[in-house]
Amino acid sequence: MRGRSRGIRALTLLVVIAAAGAAVAGPAEQDALKRARTRELMQLLLSGIFGGGNSVGYLGDMGAAPASLADLAAASGSPAYSSGNAGGVGMGYGGPYVSRPGASAASFVDAWGSPLAIEATAGALRLRSAGPDRDPATQADNVYLPLEPRTTHGGIEVEVTAMTFDGAVAGLLDATEVAVSVYFAAAGSEATAAATYAAGTQTFTRSGVHLGRHYVRASALTPTDFSVASADQVVWLKGRTVRAQLRLVLAEGGGTLVCHDPAGPSPETQTVTSSALSAHLAHGDVAGACAGTGEPEPEASDLLVCHSPGNNPQTKTVSADALAAHLGHGDTPGACPSEPEEDPESEDDSKKKKKKK
Repeated sequence: MRGRSRGIRALTLLVVIAAAGAAVAGPAEQDALKRARTRELMQLLLSGIFGGGNSVGYLGDMGAAPASLADLAAASGSPAYSSGNAGGVGMGYGGPYVSRPGASAASFVDAWGSPLAIEATAGALRLRSAGPDRDPATQADNVYLPLEPRTTHGGIEVEVTAMTFDGAVAGLLDATEVAVSVYFAAAGSEATAAATYAAGTQTFTRSGVHLGRHYVRASALTPTDFSVASADQVVWLKGRTVRAQLRLVLAEGGGTLVCHDPAGPSPETQTVTSSALSAHLAHGDVAGACAGTGEPEPEASDLLVCHSPGNNPQTKTVSADALAAHLGHGDTPGACPSEPEEDPESEDDSKKKKKKK
């Protein structure tokens, strides 16, 4: 009995010693625990800013990072969230963006009792804790998440392809043929800006766009050349770049064949729209298919021009060799708007009729 009591007292003493050791951990262990708790809260706040799963977070809804972490918990005069924008893309304040119950600006403090802060650079951010000394200026003990600032803005690249009426690829469209617009959030409201054409990549680009979902639209500059003159797509920018691919469809019989880079090592037959034809001829392309490509050479009736479009316009047919000269003195590709495109009267036919009279 006495031995059993001694055993119980010894076991109790060991439990008390272990509990005391846990309660009075060393400084290194306490610091590691506080850093882990701080990073856990910081990760929760980052998810509110950048989103996760199907959410685009505060950044995607509002178009910019929050001015302070308090904005994640409550709106401050921001537009209400709405999906009634182009492409159904949601914009406006959709918070609170922190899932923790009772979250408020007062609760966004680190394990040492100091407020967490957003540290922003150009197009990127990270969160910062002042660390054990509660002084953000002494960076050695600060806690950062992520270690390197995370990108908040990127670029959208848009490739626009022309398809023939029967489904073949006619070629990529450029700024002489199509305009591309990008829609995004600005302070929670919808805004739009034009994308810029980059000849080197043959794409339209828009840089400095916030992460999130965006509506992209391409519209033909000469809609009459196309049976499908516009196309759109919703893209989700999650990093530095996202690419959209849009397709317009030429009208039946639409477009003009040109030989691109005819004197180069790899001449290519392309179908171009009337709005782009002058530019193609100006930089050395020639009307008609490249020799030996198997493409049909255009007949005279395929090359319509509107002669003197501003004064007594007349639809005429010209040869491929004469097309550049006609465009050079002001004629425009295609039939005159007020005249039918079918069976235009050529210059030779007109002369024959006058002789008969």
